[in-house]
Amino acid sequence: MPTPLLPVVLCLAAGVLCGRSAWGSVALWSGLLIAGLACGWLFFGRRRNGPAAACVLAAAFFLGALRSQDAQSAYRNHPLRLLKLPEYADFEGQLFRSPSFGPGQSDLALRVDGFHYRKRFYRLNGRIRVFVLCGTPADVLFLKSLRPGDRIRVSARLSGSPGFRNFGPAGADRRHEILGFHRTAFSKSALLVTRAACGSKLDPRLWAAALRRRLLDKIEETFRDPGGEGPTEAGAVLEAILLGERGRLNEETLRSLRESGLFHLIAISGAHIAVFAGFLHVLLALIRIPRRPASLLLIVFLVFYALAVEGRASVLRAVLMAGLFLLGKVLWKDVRPLNSVSLSALILLLWRPASLLDPGFQLTFAATTSLILFMSRIRKRLPRLPLRLRELFAASLAAHLGVAPVLVSSFNRVVFSGLVLNLAAVPLMAAVMASGYVFLILAHIHPLSGQAAGWAAEILVRVFLFLSRLPGQTPPFSYRLPSPPAPVIGLYAVFLLALLLPRKRKGRSAAFLILFLSTFAVLSLHPFPPRHSPGLRLTVLDVGQGESILVEFPGRKKMLIDGGGLPGGNFDVGESVVSPFLWRAGMKRVDILVSTHAHSDHIEGLCAVARNFRVGEVWEAPSPSDDPWRRRFLRTLPAGVSVHSRTEGDSASVAGVRVEVLHPPGAEAGFRTVDNELSLVLRLTYGRVSMLLAADVGRETEHRLLRGGSSLESFVLKAGHHGSPTATSPEFLERVKPRLAVISCGAGNAYGLPGPAVLERLRRCGARIYRTDLDGAVEISTDGRTVEVRTAAEIDGRPVFAYIEEGR
Repeated sequence: MPTPLLPVVLCLAAGVLCGRSAWGSVALWSGLLIAGLACGWLFFGRRRNGPAAACVLAAAFFLGALRSQDAQSAYRNHPLRLLKLPEYADFEGQLFRSPSFGPGQSDLALRVDGFHYRKRFYRLNGRIRVFVLCGTPADVLFLKSLRPGDRIRVSARLSGSPGFRNFGPAGADRRHEILGFHRTAFSKSALLVTRAACGSKLDPRLWAAALRRRLLDKIEETFRDPGGEGPTEAGAVLEAILLGERGRLNEETLRSLRESGLFHLIAISGAHIAVFAGFLHVLLALIRIPRRPASLLLIVFLVFYALAVEGRASVLRAVLMAGLFLLGKVLWKDVRPLNSVSLSALILLLWRPASLLDPGFQLTFAATTSLILFMSRIRKRLPRLPLRLRELFAASLAAHLGVAPVLVSSFNRVVFSGLVLNLAAVPLMAAVMASGYVFLILAHIHPLSGQAAGWAAEILVRVFLFLSRLPGQTPPFSYRLPSPPAPVIGLYAVFLLALLLPRKRKGRSAAFLILFLSTFAVLSLHPFPPRHSPGLRLTVLDVGQGESILVEFPGRKKMLIDGGGLPGGNFDVGESVVSPFLWRAGMKRVDILVSTHAHSDHIEGLCAVARNFRVGEVWEAPSPSDDPWRRRFLRTLPAGVSVHSRTEGDSASVAGVRVEVLHPPGAEAGFRTVDNELSLVLRLTYGRVSMLLAADVGRETEHRLLRGGSSLESFVLKAGHHGSPTATSPEFLERVKPRLAVISCGAGNAYGLPGPAVLERLRRCGARIYRTDLDGAVEISTDGRTVEVRTAAEIDGRPVFAYIEEGR
């Protein structure tokens, strides 16, 4: 068999997936592995190669399950993950990566060996990721001086929960497991970081980090943004392409690159390693170094390059694949690339089984395998084209065939525009890399020549960014979809591989092609309806210190009230938290999008939702026309969407649910500022069950509602203003008489919410309290008579349920 490692790694991967389930145990998988190997050896000794191969494949499956379950158990039960500290502690350890920088903060990767807490030292090993606020240029300068291997001490507070919990895969927790971090922590100032000792001068990581820092400083010095602290947009792109530093890229640039299908060109991966190795190969050939020594030198250069960009996962994968291929060329005359790819995947999965769940891992191996299997076949069927366009298009299409299911399932994105844009962008990226490296070399040798090379690199980067912003990055060339069902992905893979089968019967290839195209259409269009709701279902999402509520009416109509938001950073709650939750519900359309008021912790996430979903209509509180957040939100709405200003007295009936607007009063529709007290207050009634959603209103509005004539009594109260003491007054609770109260707030928020007084008032009125900071997302379902509550928090691995009879 020409590629014996491919079936082995596929069985190992299947075992890894099986091992992540609750079924089986380490002892069981160990026993099965030993039995499989023993049977394989027995069959091999009797020259029965078929059964021996089957036993080896079974043993690979059992090994994957064993390794996966063992690694997952060790990670989940690690003492650092189970550690609970309500206050700041002083963590000591060694940096294993240079600090990276984003807007106003830095990211430290620390291998800790203990911590000080309340005048005692506790020894504990693990890896934490510390986010440090940088308030001054001096803070940034100090953190930039830190190098891998340095021992540091940082005073920080451990994060209380692993990201956002919203009924589905724990994305943040899984991401930390893939990256190998046991916890994240937060430090409010760089003054709380001290260097206890410098790393060893003989450590090659220190040399590589020092070189990387010097090159980054040179880029930032040459491409400094006059109006800001960091580099210009072109400089940030150069940092990403040349050195793997993406923290300086702004959200608009990242979004345009993703929508155009060109994002992979700024993330250092196989294409960049191929270009880098190609340059070195040409250089070594020019000085006439023999093939085998040249291959060994290439491996050394690639390893140092991986150290210089500090071992980002995509770089490690690409360098490992290239290194194994080059090593094979040294040892053997004939090397099959698919074996090198398979061996790379085998090593990575045995080292860190959770890598299989990493979309980057899936993209790397899907694209590379698809290129190997399909590029030559596609090329043969294309006409001759100038400028090697035939080869470029064959490579672009072959890679797209492999990564399409990963893009849809992991990123909910379908991109056709990239097929064409890559024809120009890939060679342009190679030119950017060439000019960028020439600039970095000349800038240290001959500054004037280096400046000229920098101008050339900047021009090329601007052309690259121009390509990413060309018209056509909208449907039908680029759009978002819910993740496809697993059977659709499985059928896609089966029919794609079936195209490789030899043509033994007439019409078989045509039949497989039709089946593949049909499956591809299903994958790209998602012709499935959204999740059906038998009654009224309301979900208060966990969006941190913000608010977002999904209302699912009986049937399939959906309303989203606010989208959360975390101001002051690059993290987009609407893109990374709210939209994925809606896609998991099978949604492509939001029938009613509601903005209760234009504060960033409510409206910011709606901008991403408006970009990612079709919108039926928009409801909003009357807002000043010049408010920046409102203008930003309205700009993202698709053309033709009607926007309605809702005030007291408005009502609608949606699928048997009465939706009443209790506030703000119509007379104040022309106010000049955005105010919490003028938020939209809604009351939903289905049968005998009512739910009152108080947005961010406080005591002033509550007293006004008490003086009004509207009915306020409700089974469910979404408490006002994130549980602030200025809301949820005793008089208001006496009138509402809630049986359930939900508070939307962020874990460990800086405001100390919910206030203890509010919690006490809710307990006194007999309401059962749910909090998104403790319980994660809270889902309340009713058939009009009974109410069922489900939370995303886990106890013994199962969601918490509360069932309450007798609605009113």
